[in-house]
Amino acid sequence: MEETTEESNGPKLMAALWPIATTSGIVLGLRIFAKISRGRYIWWDDIIMLFSQALLIVAVSLITKAVALGFGRPHAALDPDALYGIATYGAIYSAASTVIVASARISFAVALLRLTLAGWGRVLVRVVIVGLVCITAVPPVVARFTICDPFQKVYGQVPGGRCGNTYIPLYLGWASGAWSAASDFALTLLAWKIIWSMRMRPKEKVGVAIALSFGLLSGMITIFRYTYVALIYTRDFFEYGYFGFIWMAAEGATSIIAASIPALRAFVVERSRNSQGWRRWLSAPGGASGGHKSPAPAVTPRSSPGPGSSSPGRNRNNNIHRHISDSNDVLRGVEWDLEMSRDIEPASPRPAHVKGSAAVGQWTDVQLRG
Repeated sequence: MEETTEESNGPKLMAALWPIATTSGIVLGLRIFAKISRGRYIWWDDIIMLFSQALLIVAVSLITKAVALGFGRPHAALDPDALYGIATYGAIYSAASTVIVASARISFAVALLRLTLAGWGRVLVRVVIVGLVCITAVPPVVARFTICDPFQKVYGQVPGGRCGNTYIPLYLGWASGAWSAASDFALTLLAWKIIWSMRMRPKEKVGVAIALSFGLLSGMITIFRYTYVALIYTRDFFEYGYFGFIWMAAEGATSIIAASIPALRAFVVERSRNSQGWRRWLSAPGGASGGHKSPAPAVTPRSSPGPGSSSPGRNRNNNIHRHISDSNDVLRGVEWDLEMSRDIEPASPRPAHVKGSAAVGQWTDVQLRG
């Protein structure tokens, strides 16, 4: 039994998959906490991302069962009765990984659709979403389960049954990976363009751009992953398929993490500013230390209903997402976290006498339609 364990690549697979899945789960959990704690809404992009993470946990659990059956050992060393079980879990894991990658990127695209984009920008995002469904997700999954009868034989070395051209899933996988990586780059560059078109401090622009750059990392991992996909089809799947499976999990987890970083950055920056404001107030001569009391400085101005708001009560009771209502407003990076909805409209225009940074907190309110 000890000799079998030493010859198996299964422990290497488990040592990689569970930390990857756990890390993405923690980051996504922090993203949801950051939004709820700041009074933000849970939108469709969050729901899609939660679905991706849940599917990742299920997929890793299934491949754990495959390792228990002997996945990671050479085909010749496996019990013939275990071959179908391993191939079944492997096929389901591969299909789930493809769906995870596509849905995580769709989540980021849906978040971009909520922003105020020009016509071509909205068209680009919709094209990306359609391509993620029709190129990245559906064809590889369908081919994996229909090219062979039984479908487990797609990985070869499974007795019985018959197959068509087993390279078809490989070619579809390459097309899927190419569109997936291109989608990452396109969505990241589009988000950068939105950032650079906003009136923000250069320091804040750089910070948000760096947070969005994790999407490029996800695209590069996609490219690396598909350099190992051929091992699943051209070599002993049972022994060498584990490395491709690691890259599959890494690609999905990185997509989840990349989409969560902007919201986490906004949360951290806001908390940092709040704590700095309290420290300045406590150390001030008129602060908590005693002496003449002076008004506490505004830490992070919160929105208040503008004169033109039709429903100030609703805006006060609901922490509505901020939206720039004038091209001369300066938006802080903490406010740009993909939280501005296209379902809200700007409040009344800013009066001419309100200028400077005070205008940011006073005249960036929004009101719900209707």
